[in-house]
Parts: sequence; structure tokens; C-alpha cells
Amino acid sequence: MLSAEQLAQLYQVAPGEPPLPPPSVTGTRKAVIIGINYLHQTQGRLKGCIPDANNIEQFLLTRGYLPANIRKLTDDSQNYYFVPTKANMLQAMQWLVTDVRPGDSLFFHYSGHGGQEPDPTGLEEDGLNETVLPVDWAQNGMINDDTIHNILVRPLPPGVRLTAIFDSCHSGTAMDLPYIYHAEDKAYKNAHLKDDAFSNKIKKDPFKALISLPAAATNELLSKNKRAAIKERLIQQNTSKAMVMMIAGCRDEQKSADLTVQGTATATGAMSWAFIQALNANPNHTWASLIKSMRDFLHQKGFQQMPQMSMGRRVTPYLPVVF
Repeated sequence: MLSAEQLAQLYQVAPGEPPLPPPSVTGTRKAVIIGINYLHQTQGRLKGCIPDANNIEQFLLTRGYLPANIRKLTDDSQNYYFVPTKANMLQAMQWLVTDVRPGDSLFFHYSGHGGQEPDPTGLEEDGLNETVLPVDWAQNGMINDDTIHNILVRPLPPGVRLTAIFDSCHSGTAMDLPYIYHAEDKAYKNAHLKDDAFSNKIKKDPFKALISLPAAATNELLSKNKRAAIKERLIQQNTSKAMVMMIAGCRDEQKSADLTVQGTATATGAMSWAFIQALNANPNHTWASLIKSMRDFLHQKGFQQMPQMSMGRRVTPYLPVVF
């Protein structure tokens, strides 16, 4: 546990920067939780996403969130307005950020399919936007990272927290946040991306064929100068006034996996489960120690995916995890 003096030092900002929220939540907690198993599709059906939503809901209820301030969308819901269609998901995101004030804490969790599509803005190093797939994506389209950023991040005032969890494939930059945390631990810097067993899982995924991408977009090679220019534009355009912390299930080029909880037949997202387990084991995690604990958990279970942490503004990863 950090002392009051240590906390004060960590929460200091440079002159001219918007203030950070206080070390503890002084306002309202609100959450949107989305879990999609794609129950009505013949291809690409998932097992662990609705359980993820239920687990995250129960976890938040133990951490000060009130039922009235949680909106959960799952495709087994009997209430149409809580089925994760594209329109309902966008409406829930709008609800989350409506009337927020300094001291408020927002939480967003998505578990479902993630995809990619060509990026028209030039702000993606690989030429691809990351996307999430509503239950009706085939009819009404995906939701891309530009839209997610514009709804959930851009309007937030200083002094507000937003914690976002994306347990989906290709989710590393799912909110287009400009600052990506790179752990100092060298064990994570050279994690292999092309392990044969992992590559085979991707090739056998029946859902992969449903999203076609132009070869030019996936093969684009960027010079260091172009990468630097993109990063600078992203910082200028997408730096947030609020304290926005996002944890993604994997890098943009990776897939997120399910696991079966020991002693049960219940599937759950490996990353969502790692998030809950890490914080239940140590409620006093910093952001840096949390992401390391999650990676350790997944690697001990044999998963290749590498959870990623990104930030809407430049903050120290040694702040305590508060949401």
C-alpha cells in the first residue's frame, strides 16, 4: 500500500496538463458490459463471452458498482434493448459517458469477436482499423476503433477515469489510444508470434474467412519516419483529457482465447479471467504489476496471447489500479 506522500507524488502532472482524477473515486461509478456468443450464427459461434459478461458484472458489484449503474448486453438477453446489436451497443456507449463529472469512474468491458478493416485516416501503422463485431454485424456492419474513441474517449473531461477491457482478437489498439505501455521485463519483449500450434489455431478458425482484407493493407511496410509521423499525429489528435486506461486481450495481430475454469465445464475468456484473478489475489495492484500478473497467468496456462495496456494520456504505470 502506497503512503499518502507517494500517492501525491504519483498523481502530480506537468504544468499546463489537465488534472488527474483523485486517488480514490469521489463520484459515480458506471459500467457497460458486453458479451456476445453469436448464438444465432452457424459460423463463428463462441462459448466464453456471455460468461465473461456475467463474471465481470459480479466482480464490479464487489467493488462499489451499483446494479442501477451497470448496463449489460448479451445475446441471450430476453430484453431486446439489452441484446448487443450495433445500435444498442452504440447507445450503451453514449449512455456511459453522458453527464460525467470530475471524480466519476467509468468501466467498459467487451468480450466477443474482434476484426480489422482498411483504415482511411492514415493513423494505423498496419493500415488497418481494429473493430468489434455486434451480433448483427453481417447486416449492419462492425464498430471500428475510430468510432469507439470518438464516443468513449474524446468527450471525457479532466478528472474522470475510464477503464476499458477488450477481450477480443486484434484488440491491441481497439481504442486508438496514443500511449502504449512497454514492460521493462525483457521476458515479454521477444515473445514469439508465429508459434506453429498458435498459427494452426488461426488457420482453422472458421470465422477468419468471414472478414476479407485487401492484401495491400496487410502487407504494407512502413518506414521508421512514417511510423514516427503517425505516432505524432495520434498523440496530437487522440490524447485524452481524462485518465483512460485500456487493457486488450492481445496484440493487433493476435487472437484471444478461451479457457475452461478448473472443476467446471464453463468456458470464459482467458484474458477476462486473468484480470479478475489478478485483482482478487492482490487488490493493491499498480497498472504495471497488474499487466505483468495477467501475462504471467496466461503464459503459465500455455497461452501465447500477450495482453496490452495503453493510455489516453501520459501517466505513470505505477499508479494504483482504481476504477
